[in-house]
Amino acid sequence: MDTLYAVSGTSSFVAALLLEECEHPYTLELMALYPTGAGTADYAKVNPWKQVPALVTERGLITEVIAIAHYLDYSHPERTLIPLDPWQRIQMQRWYSCLSTAIQPYVRCVVRPERFVGDDAAQIRILGEHVGRIIFEKLALINDELGTRQWFIGHEFGPVDALLTTIMSWAERMRLPVKKLSHLQAHSERCRERPAFARAVERHGIVPNIVRSGSVQVATGAA
Repeated sequence: MDTLYAVSGTSSFVAALLLEECEHPYTLELMALYPTGAGTADYAKVNPWKQVPALVTERGLITEVIAIAHYLDYSHPERTLIPLDPWQRIQMQRWYSCLSTAIQPYVRCVVRPERFVGDDAAQIRILGEHVGRIIFEKLALINDELGTRQWFIGHEFGPVDALLTTIMSWAERMRLPVKKLSHLQAHSERCRERPAFARAVERHGIVPNIVRSGSVQVATGAA
Protein backbone atom coordinates (compact mmCIF):
# COMPACT_ATOMS: atom_id res chain seq x y z
CA MET A 1 0.00 0.00 0.00
CA ASP A 2 1.24 3.49 -0.81
CA THR A 3 2.18 5.91 1.98
CA LEU A 4 1.54 9.65 1.90
CA TYR A 5 3.90 11.74 4.01
CA ALA A 6 2.16 14.99 4.85
CA VAL A 7 1.88 18.01 7.11
CA SER A 8 -1.64 19.09 8.05
CA GLY A 9 -2.74 22.35 6.51
CA THR A 10 -0.16 22.40 3.73
CA SER A 11 -0.48 21.49 0.07
CA SER A 12 -0.30 17.90 1.32
CA PHE A 13 -4.04 18.27 1.60
CA VAL A 14 -4.30 18.60 -2.18
CA ALA A 15 -2.59 15.24 -2.63
CA ALA A 16 -4.80 13.64 0.02
CA LEU A 17 -7.92 15.04 -1.64
CA LEU A 18 -6.91 13.57 -5.00
CA LEU A 19 -6.12 10.22 -3.39
CA GLU A 20 -9.56 10.21 -1.81
CA GLU A 21 -11.20 11.22 -5.09
CA CYS A 22 -9.70 8.16 -6.75
CA GLU A 23 -10.42 5.99 -3.69
CA HIS A 24 -6.78 5.01 -3.84
CA PRO A 25 -5.66 2.91 -0.85
CA TYR A 26 -2.94 4.61 1.18
CA THR A 27 -1.67 5.12 4.68
CA LEU A 28 -1.10 8.61 6.01
CA GLU A 29 2.02 9.66 7.92
CA LEU A 30 1.40 13.08 9.43
CA MET A 31 4.48 15.00 10.50
CA ALA A 32 5.34 18.35 12.03
CA LEU A 33 6.81 21.27 10.08
CA TYR A 34 10.10 22.71 11.34
CA PRO A 35 12.32 25.57 10.12
CA THR A 36 14.57 22.95 8.54
CA GLY A 37 11.70 21.25 6.71
CA ALA A 38 9.09 18.60 7.35
CA GLY A 39 9.58 15.73 9.76
CA THR A 40 12.65 14.54 11.56
CA ALA A 41 15.92 13.10 10.34
CA ASP A 42 14.11 9.82 9.63
CA TYR A 43 11.96 11.54 7.01
CA ALA A 44 15.08 12.90 5.31
CA LYS A 45 15.93 9.28 4.51
CA VAL A 46 12.63 9.04 2.60
CA ASN A 47 12.82 12.47 0.96
CA PRO A 48 16.13 14.35 1.35
CA TRP A 49 14.37 17.58 0.36
CA LYS A 50 12.20 17.24 3.52
CA GLN A 51 9.26 18.69 1.62
CA VAL A 52 5.66 17.51 1.49
CA PRO A 53 3.70 15.88 0.09
CA ALA A 54 5.66 12.76 -0.74
CA LEU A 55 4.03 9.54 -1.87
CA VAL A 56 5.97 6.31 -1.49
CA THR A 57 4.77 3.70 -3.96
CA GLU A 58 5.90 0.21 -4.88
CA ARG A 59 7.90 1.71 -7.72
CA GLY A 60 9.49 4.46 -5.64
CA LEU A 61 9.04 8.01 -4.41
CA ILE A 62 6.78 10.62 -6.02
CA THR A 63 6.98 14.25 -4.93
CA GLU A 64 5.05 17.30 -6.21
CA VAL A 65 1.27 17.18 -6.26
CA ILE A 66 0.95 17.39 -10.03
CA ALA A 67 3.18 14.32 -10.41
CA ILE A 68 1.04 12.46 -7.86
CA ALA A 69 -2.04 13.49 -9.86
CA HIS A 70 -0.59 11.94 -13.02
CA TYR A 71 0.29 8.76 -11.11
CA LEU A 72 -3.28 8.50 -9.86
CA ASP A 73 -4.64 9.19 -13.33
CA TYR A 74 -2.88 6.23 -14.92
CA SER A 75 -3.52 4.06 -11.85
CA HIS A 76 -7.27 4.78 -12.05
CA PRO A 77 -8.19 5.24 -15.72
CA GLU A 78 -11.87 4.97 -14.82
CA ARG A 79 -11.66 8.27 -12.91
CA THR A 80 -10.10 10.49 -15.63
CA LEU A 81 -8.44 12.76 -13.12
CA ILE A 82 -6.40 14.34 -15.95
CA PRO A 83 -8.57 15.42 -18.92
CA LEU A 84 -8.47 13.21 -22.01
CA ASP A 85 -8.96 16.12 -24.39
CA PRO A 86 -5.49 17.43 -25.41
CA TRP A 87 -6.51 21.10 -25.16
CA GLN A 88 -8.05 20.63 -21.72
CA ARG A 89 -4.94 18.74 -20.61
CA ILE A 90 -2.80 21.69 -21.67
CA GLN A 91 -5.09 24.08 -19.80
CA MET A 92 -4.93 21.90 -16.70
CA GLN A 93 -1.12 22.06 -16.76
CA ARG A 94 -1.26 25.79 -17.42
CA TRP A 95 -3.55 26.65 -14.54
CA TYR A 96 -2.02 24.25 -12.05
CA SER A 97 1.39 25.79 -12.79
CA CYS A 98 -0.11 29.26 -12.48
CA LEU A 99 -1.58 28.59 -9.04
CA SER A 100 1.51 26.82 -7.72
CA THR A 101 4.01 29.41 -8.97
CA ALA A 102 2.09 32.69 -8.93
CA ILE A 103 0.18 32.33 -5.65
CA GLN A 104 1.68 29.64 -3.42
CA PRO A 105 5.07 31.42 -3.07
CA TYR A 106 3.26 34.47 -1.70
CA VAL A 107 1.43 32.29 0.81
CA ARG A 108 4.84 31.11 2.04
CA CYS A 109 5.71 34.76 2.79
CA VAL A 110 2.76 34.86 5.18
CA VAL A 111 3.43 31.45 6.68
CA ARG A 112 7.14 32.04 7.35
CA PRO A 113 7.67 35.83 7.24
CA GLU A 114 10.80 35.56 9.38
CA ARG A 115 12.57 33.94 6.44
CA PHE A 116 12.21 37.17 4.50
CA VAL A 117 12.22 40.04 7.03
CA GLY A 118 13.51 38.50 10.25
CA ASP A 119 11.60 38.95 13.51
CA ASP A 120 10.78 42.64 13.10
CA ALA A 121 7.05 42.86 13.92
CA ALA A 122 6.54 46.05 11.89
CA GLN A 123 8.19 44.55 8.83
CA ILE A 124 6.17 41.36 9.21
CA ARG A 125 2.95 43.43 9.28
CA ILE A 126 3.97 45.40 6.19
CA LEU A 127 4.94 42.22 4.37
CA GLY A 128 1.64 40.59 5.27
CA GLU A 129 -0.43 43.52 4.05
CA HIS A 130 1.54 43.80 0.81
CA VAL A 131 1.43 40.08 0.08
CA GLY A 132 -2.25 39.92 0.98
CA ARG A 133 -3.08 42.54 -1.63
CA ILE A 134 -1.10 40.64 -4.27
CA ILE A 135 -2.83 37.34 -3.48
CA PHE A 136 -6.26 38.94 -3.54
CA GLU A 137 -5.61 40.64 -6.89
CA LYS A 138 -4.56 37.33 -8.41
CA LEU A 139 -7.58 35.53 -6.95
CA ALA A 140 -9.81 38.21 -8.46
CA LEU A 141 -8.39 37.43 -11.90
CA ILE A 142 -8.99 33.72 -11.34
CA ASN A 143 -12.53 34.47 -10.15
CA ASP A 144 -13.25 36.19 -13.47
CA GLU A 145 -11.64 33.33 -15.42
CA LEU A 146 -13.73 30.70 -13.61
CA GLY A 147 -17.01 32.52 -14.10
CA THR A 148 -20.05 30.33 -13.64
CA ARG A 149 -18.37 27.08 -14.69
CA GLN A 150 -18.84 24.22 -12.24
CA TRP A 151 -15.22 23.05 -12.42
CA PHE A 152 -12.16 24.89 -13.61
CA ILE A 153 -11.20 22.47 -16.40
CA GLY A 154 -13.75 20.33 -18.21
CA HIS A 155 -16.73 18.67 -16.57
CA GLU A 156 -15.04 16.88 -13.68
CA PHE A 157 -13.34 17.85 -10.44
CA GLY A 158 -9.58 17.75 -10.97
CA PRO A 159 -6.17 18.86 -9.68
CA VAL A 160 -6.76 22.56 -10.36
CA ASP A 161 -9.99 22.49 -8.35
CA ALA A 162 -8.26 20.67 -5.47
CA LEU A 163 -5.45 23.23 -5.28
CA LEU A 164 -7.76 26.18 -5.75
CA THR A 165 -10.08 25.28 -2.89
CA THR A 166 -7.03 24.77 -0.65
CA ILE A 167 -5.67 28.20 -1.59
CA MET A 168 -9.07 29.71 -0.83
CA SER A 169 -8.96 28.21 2.66
CA TRP A 170 -5.57 29.87 3.19
CA ALA A 171 -6.94 33.18 1.90
CA GLU A 172 -9.80 32.95 4.38
CA ARG A 173 -7.30 32.35 7.16
CA MET A 174 -5.44 35.47 6.06
CA ARG A 175 -8.70 37.39 6.47
CA LEU A 176 -8.76 38.41 2.84
CA PRO A 177 -12.20 39.59 1.64
CA VAL A 178 -12.78 36.48 -0.46
CA LYS A 179 -16.55 36.75 0.00
CA LYS A 180 -16.37 39.36 -2.74
CA LEU A 181 -15.22 36.65 -5.13
CA SER A 182 -18.60 35.07 -5.73
CA HIS A 183 -17.52 32.52 -8.35
CA LEU A 184 -14.64 31.23 -6.24
CA GLN A 185 -16.84 31.14 -3.16
CA ALA A 186 -19.41 29.00 -4.95
CA HIS A 187 -16.63 26.80 -6.33
CA SER A 188 -15.16 26.24 -2.86
CA GLU A 189 -18.57 25.29 -1.51
CA ARG A 190 -18.97 22.69 -4.26
CA CYS A 191 -15.54 21.27 -3.50
CA ARG A 192 -16.22 21.06 0.21
CA GLU A 193 -19.47 19.21 -0.39
CA ARG A 194 -17.66 16.34 -2.07
CA PRO A 195 -17.37 13.14 -0.01
CA ALA A 196 -13.65 12.98 -0.84
CA PHE A 197 -13.14 16.39 0.76
CA ALA A 198 -14.82 15.24 3.97
CA ARG A 199 -12.69 12.09 4.06
CA ALA A 200 -9.48 14.07 3.49
CA VAL A 201 -10.37 16.51 6.27
CA GLU A 202 -11.16 13.64 8.64
CA ARG A 203 -7.85 11.93 7.98
CA HIS A 204 -5.82 15.13 8.24
CA GLY A 205 -7.68 16.19 11.34
CA ILE A 206 -8.17 19.82 10.28
CA VAL A 207 -9.45 21.89 7.38
CA PRO A 208 -6.43 22.85 5.22
CA ASN A 209 -5.12 26.00 6.90
CA ILE A 210 -1.36 26.34 7.11
CA VAL A 211 -1.55 30.04 7.99
CA ARG A 212 -1.33 30.45 11.74
CA SER A 213 -4.21 32.46 13.15
CA GLY A 214 -2.98 35.89 14.15
CA SER A 215 0.50 35.30 12.75
CA VAL A 216 0.05 38.06 10.20
CA GLN A 217 -2.64 40.70 10.09
CA VAL A 218 -3.47 41.05 6.42
CA ALA A 219 -5.37 44.17 5.45
CA THR A 220 -9.02 43.41 4.71
CA GLY A 221 -9.53 46.48 2.56
CA ALA A 222 -8.17 44.84 -0.56
CA ALA A 223 -10.33 45.39 -3.59
